Order: sequence, then C-alpha cells, then structure tokens
Amino acid sequence: MKLEELRRRARQLAESPHALGGSSRTRLLERLDANARRIRDSYRRVKQLAENDGTIAEAGTWLLDNYYLIQEQIRVARHDLPRGYSRGLPQSLEGTCRGLPRVYTLALELFVRIDGRLNRRRLREFLDAYQSVGPLTLGELWAVPIMLRLAAIETLAHVAKRIGACQQGALGDAADVRAIRDGVASLRMLGALDWKQLVERESAVEQILRSDPAGIYERMDFGSRDRYRHVVERLAQHSTLSEQDVAKLALELTNTADGRDDGAGRPATTAVAEIRRHVGYFLVDEGLGELERLVNYRPER
Repeated sequence: MKLEELRRRARQLAESPHALGGSSRTRLLERLDANARRIRDSYRRVKQLAENDGTIAEAGTWLLDNYYLIQEQIRVARHDLPRGYSRGLPQSLEGTCRGLPRVYTLALELFVRIDGRLNRRRLREFLDAYQSVGPLTLGELWAVPIMLRLAAIETLAHVAKRIGACQQGALGDAADVRAIRDGVASLRMLGALDWKQLVERESAVEQILRSDPAGIYERMDFGSRDRYRHVVERLAQHSTLSEQDVAKLALELTNTADGRDDGAGRPATTAVAEIRRHVGYFLVDEGLGELERLVNYRPER
C-alpha cells in the first residue's frame, strides 16, 4: 500500500467511534493465547514432517528456525499485560475489535494494510495521520509497543496456520516465505525501537509543554519531562478536560508571570514572576493547586 493510501486509512480509522471502558486485559490475553496455540500447532506439524522425511517447504524452514524468537515475543507480550492493564484506555465501539482498546485496533489495521511489513517510516506516517484527526492519549502512546507486538503475533499466527497446511507442496510457499520473513523482521524492529523517543515525538502534550515560556522544559531530562506529563495525564483523568486542554491551561497560567499578579491577586515580585514563567511551577510546584482549581480537578472521578 502506498503511503498516501496508508495515511488516508489512518484518518478514516481515527474517525471511528470510541469510548472509555474498563480493563480488556482478559480478552487481549485470550486472543494472544489463541494465536500462540495456532503457531505452536503449526510448528509441531512442520517439525513432525521434517523428522519423518526431511522434506519441507521453505516457509516451513523459516517457521522452524524462528520459532524460538516468536515464542520469546509471546512471553514478552504476556509479561507486558499486567493485571488491570488497559483500564482507562479508549475502546473501539464497532467492528471485530469492539470492546478492545482502539490502539489495538490501530495496530491490527496497520499490519493488515502493510501486509505485515512494518518499518519506522510506515509507523510514523500512520500515527501522524491518525493523530491529525484526533490525538492519542499518553496512555495509548505508551501502549503502542505492546499492541503492535500483539498485532505482529496475530499476523504470524495466520501465516503459520497456512504454512502448516501447505507443507505437502509449494502452493503459496513464496508468499508465505515473504510473510513470515516480514513478520519476524517486524518483531525484531519492535524490540529495537526507542519507544521513549517515539512517545515524545508523537505526544500532543509533549509538543504543548515544549512551548514553556521559560525555555526550561525542553532542556530537562526524560524522567523529569515524563513526570510533568504524568501530572497532566492525572489531571485530565480526574476532570472533564482532555490532556491537551490541561497542558494548554498550564501554559496559560504562566502568562500571569508579567510582574502584576502572583496567582493570588497580589503584585508579584520579579523573582516570583520569573518562577511562574516555567510551566513546571503549575505542574509540580506551588502553582499545582491553582491549576487543579482551574481544571475542576476531582480525585474521586
């Protein structure tokens, strides 16, 4: 699929209805287990054929040679789905993935559209196009790696099933060789990506906070920036505002740092005004209460 077609599909997908829901971890694990069984059964069938007469198609050889890697990725996926995982992530409201995280739907759709041939550019283009319609939450962006891994495993499960059924001849072998080769390459790429960098690149909240008038935010280390983002995420979860709106309000509060107002209606000294020019003052310092009142923060929500 050409990149423009991929972008168009991403924008269409972003317009699909979704809503907040509870944890869908159990359903995701059930789906992973079913795919793991398909791969294991096909592996055993191909291995048996190889042991019986030593003649298997090339795609079967690929499955045998890379089974250990696929199994390791399945173990990683299970580990990355702890109890309560996905609670609070927006869920798809239609289609075969109804009730599952919309970011899982995104990952599956991406793999389908690219025939399992994932690379960095395709991933970036798809995410950029999707978010041009509606931004993903910080929680969703951090979920992208595990959802892509689950989608890659599901894609490989379908390939493995075909391979297990086609070992008596070369029927479909060339296509299956490409499919399992690309699937394995995708898994390796997912393990090598710098996800911290990807999240910051794709996060709408990150881009807003980088407009910090004091110019401090962009010079901080990753851990400090992540701490700020988590505050934005928490405030949004316990208010009616989006993460982007919370981040924008924090920036707007820095505008009171003009020497006239200290946030409590009193004239601000030059030193106080300078401190209040940093967005962090309202996220992790004394100004947090001011921001909480502005967003109508309700911890019980």
